[in-house]
Amino acid sequence: MVKYIFLDIDGTLLGKGGRVPASAVDAVQTAQKRGNKVFLCTGRSKGEIPKQVWEMGFDGIVGSAGAYVEAEGRVLFHRPMSGEMVKRLMECLKEWDAYYAMETNEKAWMTKEHFEKVNKKFENMDIWEDEVRKEFLESFGVCKSVLEMEGVNKCIYYECTASIEEMQEKLPEFTILPSSIENSGKNNGEISEKGMSKAKGIEVLQQYYHIERSDIICFGDGLNDMEMIEFAGIGVAMENGAEELKKIADYVTDHVDENGLSKGFCKLGLIG
Repeated sequence: MVKYIFLDIDGTLLGKGGRVPASAVDAVQTAQKRGNKVFLCTGRSKGEIPKQVWEMGFDGIVGSAGAYVEAEGRVLFHRPMSGEMVKRLMECLKEWDAYYAMETNEKAWMTKEHFEKVNKKFENMDIWEDEVRKEFLESFGVCKSVLEMEGVNKCIYYECTASIEEMQEKLPEFTILPSSIENSGKNNGEISEKGMSKAKGIEVLQQYYHIERSDIICFGDGLNDMEMIEFAGIGVAMENGAEELKKIADYVTDHVDENGLSKGFCKLGLIG
């Protein structure tokens, strides 16, 4: 029986230094050779996915926390924010002194001033290898005004003076979550149109492939993985994941840096 496997990136596929463990690469490719289909399911936009991840050869992607879905090179779903929504976000984030980027499928767009702040922030953080950090920063694009950008799927923000609770109260038409990049600092997060989630993106693929929920397996570590872990036939949380996620998962596998993904695949009979 074919299984449909959905994998988060940060903290699930990417481990120490921002690298994919060799065991995870082998697990994904072995599972595919056995006839299963493996998809990325990430808060990142398509343009922010590292080369090392793309080269693994996934069958498709649920990107931008569900706002973009692609299977075998075919776009199945894309729901960008309206211009009015983007404008409202910009006004509030300016009020809260945050710097931010608006994610499209190609790049995450921000002003030159904001890019300089992001560049400085990540250069001063010892969470990724230099090559990984360089590639991440190259996924940003600089523009005069993000209002000029079309196809904005999601917003990522940094150093906001308001709490998520305060932000959510003022922006009820959005879903606001903390950043899925571990150790990236405080008051950083992501903002999606309300109703968008990784689970919604998986539903698009479920209908496309006529999948039973019992054949869906999801792996994640962050709060933006909650819906997909609940939706899956089998939801697996990483040991390094959020405690709230581990409480609702069917199974908790080992830490990403301790071959957790590979061990999870093995336990579920996908490899081994």
